[in-house]
Amino acid sequence: MSTAMRRSPQLRSILVGVRDVLAPPKQALAKAKVLANRLGARVELFHAVAGFRADEDARPIMEQIAAMRLTHLKKLARERSSGKLKVSAHVCWDTPSHEAIARRARVAQSAPTGFSRTRPRT
Repeated sequence: MSTAMRRSPQLRSILVGVRDVLAPPKQALAKAKVLANRLGARVELFHAVAGFRADEDARPIMEQIAAMRLTHLKKLARERSSGKLKVSAHVCWDTPSHEAIARRARVAQSAPTGFSRTRPRT
């Protein structure tokens, strides 16, 4: 990889979509780690909880599910962080998942890590 590419200020964050927090994409994580180390970028693990719409009565359960998934992602992020490499985690309620990933990619540069209470799009 060229020196110019390693110093690129444009790529500060690499977003890795995680479909199943209990079975993370090991190859994608390994590739993201190599790229991030070479480019001086950070890695963000992202999981969109989707699949159904629920009324306000179900909100506490939905938030519990998201919190449990965030706990798994944060553990994975801690395991992957090393030296200069920073790995963060973010979980949100959003649907469809592929659009949620695109939305997160647009804001990942400046967004805080953690749980977002974004409502699913209708």
